Amino acid sequence: MADNLDASDESVAPAETEDVPARAKAKPRRAQSTQWRVRMAVYLTFLLVAALAALEAWNGVAMNERAHREAALQQRVTEARVEAYELALNATIVLTQPSQRDRTLVLLTRRVGHAAAAMPVIEQMLGRELGEAEVRKRFDAWKLAHERMRERLSGFVGPGIPTEPDAIEAALGGVMADAEASAASADALADTLSSMHKRSTSRAELIVWVQVGLLVLVLLMLALLVIEPMVRSVDRRMESARTLAGPLRRLALVPEYTSSIVLITDRHDRIRWSNPAFTHLVGWRYDEVRHGLPAEVLRHPEADTEGLKAMREAVAHARPLRQQSLHRRKDGADLWLDLEMKPLRDPSGKARGYIYMATDITERVAEQARTRLQWLALPVGVLVHAPDGVITDSNREAERLLACTREELVGRRLPDAGWRFVRGDLTLCPPGDLPAERTLRDRIPLIGEVLGLRQADGGLRWLLINSHLQIGMGGAVTEVLVSLSDITGRFEATRARPVAVA
Repeated sequence: MADNLDASDESVAPAETEDVPARAKAKPRRAQSTQWRVRMAVYLTFLLVAALAALEAWNGVAMNERAHREAALQQRVTEARVEAYELALNATIVLTQPSQRDRTLVLLTRRVGHAAAAMPVIEQMLGRELGEAEVRKRFDAWKLAHERMRERLSGFVGPGIPTEPDAIEAALGGVMADAEASAASADALADTLSSMHKRSTSRAELIVWVQVGLLVLVLLMLALLVIEPMVRSVDRRMESARTLAGPLRRLALVPEYTSSIVLITDRHDRIRWSNPAFTHLVGWRYDEVRHGLPAEVLRHPEADTEGLKAMREAVAHARPLRQQSLHRRKDGADLWLDLEMKPLRDPSGKARGYIYMATDITERVAEQARTRLQWLALPVGVLVHAPDGVITDSNREAERLLACTREELVGRRLPDAGWRFVRGDLTLCPPGDLPAERTLRDRIPLIGEVLGLRQADGGLRWLLINSHLQIGMGGAVTEVLVSLSDITGRFEATRARPVAVA
C-alpha cells in the first residue's frame, strides 16, 4: 500500500518529474548502503556474540574444572582426616584388646601403608595450589603430622607394643595427640583450599560480569546499526500486519512443530485441536478425540485417582495445574506425562478454553523406578535424615532391622520414635548421642559405631552404624546418610570370648 501511495504522489507532481531519474538512482544507492550497513552490523554482532559465547564456555569449563578439583581435594583431605581417627582407633584396639591384637595389627599395617601411599597422590593432585606459600605451609604441616603418626604406629608392629599400664596410657595419649594434630592440620589445609576456591570463583564471576557488559554493548550496537534502519520498513508494514493480528494470536497457540503434546479445549474442556505430536505419542488422531475430554481420553485404569481429581478441579475453577501422572496410549501402553494445563481467558478474565502441554517422561520414570528398586533391595539398611534430623526415606533392610514400617519411620526423628539403643557396655545411649544426631551436631562422619537395639522381647540386636554428611554447594548440610548392618552374632561371640590376661 505504501508503494502505491508513493507512485500516486509522483504522478500528481509533474514539476518534479525531471528529478525522478536522479532520485531513482539515489534511492537504490541509499538502500544498498543501508543493506550493507545492516549486513555488516549483523555479521559483526554474530561474531561478537560467538566470541562471547566461546569465552563463556571456556569460563564455564574452567569453573567446572576448578569445582571438580576442589571437590576431589576436599574429599581426599576429608578421607585422610577420617583415616587418622581410624588409625587411632585401630591402635587403641591393639593396645587395649589383646584378643583382637593380631587381626587388628594386620589391618593397622595395611592402613598405615595405604596412608603412606595416599600422601604422594594428594600432593600430586594439589599441583598448582602448592605454588601458593600458604597452601605449601599448611600441606607441609599436615604431611609432617601425618608422617609422625605413621612412624608412631609403625612401632606397634612386632615387639614394640607396650604392655605395662603406664606405657599403654602414654602410648594412647601419643596416638590421640598425633591424630588430633593430623586432623587439625587437615582442617587448616581444607580451609586454605576453600579460601583459594572462593577467590578464583570471585574472579570468574568478574569475568562473567565483564561478558555481560560486552553483551550489553553489542546489543546497543545492534539497536543502533540494525534495528533503527529496519524501523521505517517495519512501519510501512504495520498497517497490513494489524489485519493479521487475530490469526497471529491464534497461531501463537498452535505449536505445530513442537515435539511436546499440545491440546486446546473449549470452555467445557472438550478437545478442539491437537498437534501432530499428540498423534505421534498417544496414537489418537484428532478426529477420533474431537469433543472428548482430555482427562477421559488419556485416563489410565490404574492411575492415581488424585491426579484425575486435580485435573477436574483445575477445570472447574479455571486454575492452572502441573503434575506428573500416568496415562495410556491408544494401544494401551503406559505413558507418563509431565502435564501442564493453563486456562485461556478473554479480555474480561473469563476462561474461554484451556491449553494442555505435556512432555513424555516415560523413560525417566522407568529409570527412577529401577533406581528405587535397587535402593530398596540393598543388603544394608539405609536411613536418610534431613538437616533437622527427620527421617525422609528408608529401605527395606532398615525397616527390617528396626522392626517397623516405612510409614513409622518417615517424618520422625530416631530420638522421638521410642527406640532404645544401648552401648557396648549395655548402658543406655542418650538420644543426642545417636550417630545421625552427632554427625549433624559435629559435622563429621562416624565410622564403625556399634549400638544395640532393644527388641520387643527384651533381646538385643547389635548394629554396626556408619553416618555420612551430604554437603551442598553453599556448605550447608543437605542430608545425612546412615547405614545399618546386623552384627549381632559376631558381636555376641566377641563378648562371650574370654579376654586373655597379659
